[in-house]
Amino acid sequence: MRVKILIILVIVYILAAFAWLTFSLLRYSNTDYALKNDVLQAGLIACTLQVMQQAKDGNLGETDTVQYYLKQLSLNIEESTLQGFVSERFDNMYRAEFIDVSPKKRIVQLRINPESLEQLKTNQYQQRNIWLY
Repeated sequence: MRVKILIILVIVYILAAFAWLTFSLLRYSNTDYALKNDVLQAGLIACTLQVMQQAKDGNLGETDTVQYYLKQLSLNIEESTLQGFVSERFDNMYRAEFIDVSPKKRIVQLRINPESLEQLKTNQYQQRNIWLY
């Protein structure tokens, strides 16, 4: 009788330990995803600042036909040079997009590459599935 109770207690203890381990690994996966997403957001700010500095230094080409704006800052840049700088410097993690405001004015928007976000979500999903099964 005592042996049966002891075996049942040991089994319950082991199951509780596995449940706690699974829960903690899932929580770790969510925390890891949130931190990597925050790193991408911080990198976007760094990308914006570096683009502003490169444009100020005149390293992103020049054009006289169109005026570009980034965060209310007027820039004299060339589109292809800016896109090349962003993709090379930041390993294709960010994209430069241009929005026409008027025939001679465009807004520059720097965004996180959707492929980077999709890869991050896929990694989180794979980790979650590994720990659940």
